[in-house]
Amino acid sequence: MPNPRNNEIQFTAFQSQPIKTAEGYKVLVIHAGTARPITGGAFHFSKEVLQNSLKYWNAVHCFTDHNIYGESVHALAGVFSNPVWDEEMQGIVADLRPTGESADVLRMYAQEMLGSHDPKPSIGFSPVIIFTAEAEEVTSIIRVRSTDLVIDPAFENANFISMFKRSNQTMKKKYIVNGVVSEYEEGTQPQGAILHTPETETITSQMQQITGAQAVIDQAVQGAQQMHLQACQNLLTSTLDAQIELPEEAKTLILNRFQGRTFKVEELTQEVNAFKSAFSKQNAGAGIVGVPQISGMFSSEDQLQAAMDDLLDAPRDKGSENLKVHKFGGIKDAYLTMTRDFNFVGDVDVTLGRFQGTTATFPNIVKNALNKAIAKHWAQYGEAGYNWWEKITTVESFESLNDITWLRLGTISGLPVVAEGGEYTELKIGDNGEVSTFYKYGGYLSFTLEALDRDDTKRFRAAARELAIAARRGISEQISYLFTQANGAGPTLADGGALFNATAVTTAGGHANLRTTALGTDYTEWNVIAAAMYNQPMLVANETGYRGTGKKQAIDPKFFLSGRGLRDQARALFGPRWAQNVEAIPPTGGPSWAGEIEVLTSPDMTDANDFVAIIDPMLVPGVMLGTRFGLLPEIILAGDQNAPAMFSNDDSRLKVRHFLATGIGNWTAFHKSNVA
Repeated sequence: MPNPRNNEIQFTAFQSQPIKTAEGYKVLVIHAGTARPITGGAFHFSKEVLQNSLKYWNAVHCFTDHNIYGESVHALAGVFSNPVWDEEMQGIVADLRPTGESADVLRMYAQEMLGSHDPKPSIGFSPVIIFTAEAEEVTSIIRVRSTDLVIDPAFENANFISMFKRSNQTMKKKYIVNGVVSEYEEGTQPQGAILHTPETETITSQMQQITGAQAVIDQAVQGAQQMHLQACQNLLTSTLDAQIELPEEAKTLILNRFQGRTFKVEELTQEVNAFKSAFSKQNAGAGIVGVPQISGMFSSEDQLQAAMDDLLDAPRDKGSENLKVHKFGGIKDAYLTMTRDFNFVGDVDVTLGRFQGTTATFPNIVKNALNKAIAKHWAQYGEAGYNWWEKITTVESFESLNDITWLRLGTISGLPVVAEGGEYTELKIGDNGEVSTFYKYGGYLSFTLEALDRDDTKRFRAAARELAIAARRGISEQISYLFTQANGAGPTLADGGALFNATAVTTAGGHANLRTTALGTDYTEWNVIAAAMYNQPMLVANETGYRGTGKKQAIDPKFFLSGRGLRDQARALFGPRWAQNVEAIPPTGGPSWAGEIEVLTSPDMTDANDFVAIIDPMLVPGVMLGTRFGLLPEIILAGDQNAPAMFSNDDSRLKVRHFLATGIGNWTAFHKSNVA
């Protein structure tokens, strides 16, 4: 269904075939009945509503296809005129004269519709109108923007205008047009043409004598037209600048309609008034149907939210960045402005506040600002280095808190041959995936009346920063634990083996992804690890006869992960050649890994010598992170000003909640070195 708060709609609704006339075509542009807009829903147009709208259908442009962002002169195909009510058709019939760059497109499809050959294209005329409606009944048409030629109209109706075929035996006659004699079929001569007869032949020579004078006149007319165009554009700009009650989206639509052409003052005034009328009815609760991009003016709640965002150092909502608002002097000023609770008793009445009529409550406004501030600080702390886990983690969102079974990749390492007439064998996908459980983390923020009275604004601002860093560090700790638990062996997986072990992959639970050799100062040890990961067989199935039979995964590691103890050594080893002393790394005869490995440091991996090689998660997802309600912690209301806690404890509470599940997707993405 279209949004009832908007005020313009495009109808791909009225399918009709034109009658060809000397000047163009006659078209049934709209008729009584039910129409379905392209945005959905259905609206009924009565005979009375259409008859009352006749004046709006004159001088209406016809374009090829709709364009809600502004009509283009390149799409102009014709102009409608002489609209009349046709009792037989129960609709409005108008003359359509082809003109503009797309006029030939209009003539081409008209010829198709008027022709005798089948099948015909599904072409129809679709009006773009502004109207008011109650439920599904249209009460009035406010404005007709255009009636366009479109394909596949949605309105199904058999009341087409019957086709009119002109005789091929029409005689041509000579006419004098601008001093030139030309032949025209009767009824097709230009307006003002004079029938050529012996008596009028002398007119030709007389008109030729004034050709020079006409050229001068034409030049003067052209200059006057340019001046008229400039005057119209100046009027357009000044008129739109004065419409402070209209949103910018509405001004843009009006600008696109009138920019670059001349127009009558009444035409611009009528367009502006149509939008004003639509928006005034919208604000009064009427059902105005229209373009979704149009929005109303900022409400009192928008102003309060923007002021609170500024106070708590949170980014404003999109669209309100330049909104001028009253600046709060502190959290106390914000509380008193919204609640008028000057005695700090917790018994508030929003209707007594400065912004009358708003339904916003103080905790709700604070909650919105803090959530946006958390997102801001989350990004800042990530850029500062707390985003190490994001680079090796695959994040997925879920619609419930049920346990998650992660699918493994590589179980279809190749497609088997199917003999002619033979049977297809089942392909195993995600065999024996690991299972993770959601855990809920959280608490609540307590904002007492004492804190408000002391104007403790810094405490409110600090809350978002604290929650952002706590959430990032919490995820860092959980993911690091996958590599450090069980003395560095990691969690026990579904195949019965620890995440990291040196057992052959042909054995149940064997992963062959654990070594005990130190990193060293050259590439010797890293080459061994990289070769092992490259040659690691893809997982087919955790069953006898399948273990270790997959093709090589043929992928080298991309990340080096360790605690702070190995960070500098790893940076020296893997840094780009131009960023370090080349002689510091002795040649080994193997490949150079300089600049190819990204060094990651976890603050929660405390062993000074252990490290992990990890494949790009875009190729082999290893670390998995499940979220519910988003990756960031969310602040939700635990009550409002009138909640029991406010009355009994002078305390307004905001609950902090975070649902997370961590686990392993594919153990082949890792290789660990537990160095004694």
